[in-house]
Amino acid sequence: MGEECRRADEPRRFHVGDADNFCVVCGEPLETWQLAAIVDGNLTDFENRTTGTITLTICSECLDAILAHIDEGLVGAINRYISRNENGDSREDNK
Repeated sequence: MGEECRRADEPRRFHVGDADNFCVVCGEPLETWQLAAIVDGNLTDFENRTTGTITLTICSECLDAILAHIDEGLVGAINRYISRNENGDSREDNK
């Protein structure tokens, strides 16, 4: 919608009705062609003690980050935790 009027260096502007979905990780609106992944499955919510089904739509940048975390595994998670705590930026501080 209106893409032909946009300069190449101008950020894309969404209009009502443009976005079909949004990335559940970063919250950015997404058109269908921008979806990088859809996760469709069961949800076990331990905090609220409930179960159900869930569909997650994910953009390309967030999918890359998720896949990097998966590749790094538990060792990467521990290293990120140590790094955050050495810098005084614990996850608890961000809640």
